[in-house]
Amino acid sequence: MNQKGITISELATNERFQHYCWSPTPEETMYWQTWAEQNAVAPEILETAKALVLELSLQKDGETEQEWQRLKSQLTPVVEMKTTKKSRTIWWRVAAAVALIIASIGIWKAVQPAPIEWLTYATQVGEVQQIDLADGSTIHLNANSSLEVDQELEEATIRRVRLNGEAYFDIAKRPKQAFIVETAKGEVRVLGTSFNVADRSDRFELTLVEGSIEFRVPNQPAVAMKVGDQLNIVDQKLMRQSVDTEDFAAWRDARMNFRNVTIERVIAQIEADFDWNIKVKNPKLLDRKINAQIPKNDPILLFEALAAIYDLSIEQVGDKEYILQ
Repeated sequence: MNQKGITISELATNERFQHYCWSPTPEETMYWQTWAEQNAVAPEILETAKALVLELSLQKDGETEQEWQRLKSQLTPVVEMKTTKKSRTIWWRVAAAVALIIASIGIWKAVQPAPIEWLTYATQVGEVQQIDLADGSTIHLNANSSLEVDQELEEATIRRVRLNGEAYFDIAKRPKQAFIVETAKGEVRVLGTSFNVADRSDRFELTLVEGSIEFRVPNQPAVAMKVGDQLNIVDQKLMRQSVDTEDFAAWRDARMNFRNVTIERVIAQIEADFDWNIKVKNPKLLDRKINAQIPKNDPILLFEALAAIYDLSIEQVGDKEYILQ
């Protein structure tokens, strides 16, 4: 779409514009602002078309007159701005287009996005799974995690997945198809990059390995990230730090890398990945920082190494029940 004299109906029925209205991104907002300037389309016209798309998406049978009155009140400022012959002509084109679309009761169903059918992947305790998506992206799903993928992901305007647990994403670059990872804490939006997401019950970590991404929490400004950034949510507060990205995705290769991290952080990961329950007799141990690199994803070997280096011991007291001291 790149021509002057565009009408409200043409805007409202354009698929890319509809998806922009439903799920606006900074890239799409910039695109439509630039497009409006290049085609001499008044901002009011753009906003009216956007309101129309959103109204039609919510419209129900029998509410046509009510929706029309609401839209007409939104269009009034456009009429009052200018009284020139040219502006009156634009107004009547807008009004006629809106009336035509509102009069077509069933059109809102045609422009609503179809419900997503999800394909679910899940890993067991200690298991890591590689998932190759149809769009060329690769996802490594960590232990005790699940991932839901849109079955029409390759053709979708916005590629969506849902994560519960931890995964490493290597996303194929498709400038016209944003990729969104939905988590319980917020959304990660990206066009093509590599990052690690850990969304566990007791911790949330988002680590950017390559490219650039945004993290969005409802009712808060989006947080732009650069390579090496890690976002943590602690006590419902969002915190940012710089990390060695290799350490936070070593599990992909069945390795364990902990570099200058607390024992509390190590315990949290072991409990999440292997469904262990670890109790610490001396709470002061939790803040102690350690360095450990284990060639395989083996918590027993990890704690044997910690015992030898840091004078610690771990005792099994039940099925997946341990005491560290």
